[in-house]
Amino acid sequence: MTTKADYTPEEWGRLLQAPAYVGFYVIMADPNLRRMIKELRALSKALERQPAPEDAQELVNSLVDEIREKSEGMKKLPGTEELSQGTPEEIRARILDTLRSIGPLLERKANPEEVAGFKEWLLSLALVVAEASKKGGLLGIGGVRVSEKEKMALADLDDVL
Repeated sequence: MTTKADYTPEEWGRLLQAPAYVGFYVIMADPNLRRMIKELRALSKALERQPAPEDAQELVNSLVDEIREKSEGMKKLPGTEELSQGTPEEIRARILDTLRSIGPLLERKANPEEVAGFKEWLLSLALVVAEASKKGGLLGIGGVRVSEKEKMALADLDDVL
């Protein structure tokens, strides 16, 4: 199992960004202000509660502890400053570029089980965000948990990770 000590500060920074990036990628796929608030809240709760696969627990717990520490007293997750700069398409492309670098980074440092577990955890966070609020329908009746755009975003994340 790898720990923070196994990564350079830049590599660790990219790993710290990954949970927020998967959540924001899904949120930006089908943006709506009311739903966005629910989805951000769901991402925040999932960071605390979403269990990591056993093979990636140490890495995930280290990341979550640092995210919690850095975000105390802040209104946003660490590493999300650049998510407010550019068009939605540019931001989503930047997110995918960053996430694309996560796999090779982990593969150089961690064993295959830890890599798979970490990716599985990231995808589980994205799914929690996608399912956080109903889309469509009238007053929440007849809506769906995951929109078609969010399904496409989840597929993008699965491909990239």
